Amino acid sequence: MARVGPTIAENIKKHITIISSAIGVAYFTLIIVSREAIETVLLVAPFLSRNPVLVATGVLAGAISAIALAYIFYVAGRKISLRLFFYYTSLLLVFIASGLVGYSVHELLEWARDRGYTGILLVQVYDLDLPEFHFLSNEGWIGSLLSVLAGYSDEMKFGRLVAQLLYLLSSLVVVIRAYK
Repeated sequence: MARVGPTIAENIKKHITIISSAIGVAYFTLIIVSREAIETVLLVAPFLSRNPVLVATGVLAGAISAIALAYIFYVAGRKISLRLFFYYTSLLLVFIASGLVGYSVHELLEWARDRGYTGILLVQVYDLDLPEFHFLSNEGWIGSLLSVLAGYSDEMKFGRLVAQLLYLLSSLVVVIRAYK
């Protein structure tokens, strides 16, 4: 994205003008909206038998919210620099991916521990020793959000910490250099 970011808007506009016949755009929109409608029906249908009024209210509120968000994104999207947008979303993705790396290593270390491994990678670096539903614990509302977005954990083993930090730092360097 860093390489094509500056010209992505021009490329998109060029491709849209190539395929911008009214029939093509209408057909593409019909396919996308139909797909979303089928997904919505499949998601909502099981709940209709329990409380149809509540489900209908929820669907209506969701549709109104979706229209409002689409309008906000449309207005904001015309004013935002695509290069900055992709820069910040790339940074966000790096943090999310480092969390996934950390969680993957955590699961691998648990598997290894169950098979008798007792090396340095399993040494506990820290344990915040929080109550189960403290807001910063993995089950708390802030802790669970940070856990998903950045790989936060209220306890950390050495192997997970090293893997997560190495991935995070190396990826941040790559992204920041790519956008300079």
